[in-house]
Amino acid sequence: DKVNVRRGDVVRKGQVLAQLDARAEAASADLARYKSEQVGPTRMAESKIEFARKKYGRRKDMAAEKLVSPQDRDDAEAELRLAEAELVVAKDNKQIARYEYQQQSALLALRTIRSPFDGVVADQLAYPGEVIELGGTKKTILKVAQLDPLRVHVILPKEAFGRISIGSTVDISTEMKGKNRYV
Repeated sequence: DKVNVRRGDVVRKGQVLAQLDARAEAASADLARYKSEQVGPTRMAESKIEFARKKYGRRKDMAAEKLVSPQDRDDAEAELRLAEAELVVAKDNKQIARYEYQQQSALLALRTIRSPFDGVVADQLAYPGEVIELGGTKKTILKVAQLDPLRVHVILPKEAFGRISIGSTVDISTEMKGKNRYV
């Protein structure tokens, strides 16, 4: 979707380098957030409990005076237990929705590519509009070089053979903007 840096740019650890198209992940995260904030199912279950509790209390009193059958009292008690179970299910579903929101938010965050360290963009291999498949055949978007410590692989002319050894000090020049000489 977007590449925020170009070849030669200095980057800091955590800086956003590129953003993959995240419309589907953003929509999933929004849906999961909405589900995690719903209060209707919990309120409905609480109302059912209140009604069932009153109904059971009346039927229990009426059964004690032999105005209704014990079966009616048992039915009212069963309705109360079912309403209480519905409240537990509603609370469980809300917790599941919270976890789904965390999961979807984490998946959305994976669509933002950040620099793992301070360094410089060495190369850009993909551009906005190109297809990048996560988990598929990996295609590199950017190459970022770490400068501290700077590791250099050089190919020297044969004339340098024998003049440079482990521990030798050499000058290395780069084409990078700003600091371009290292010892």
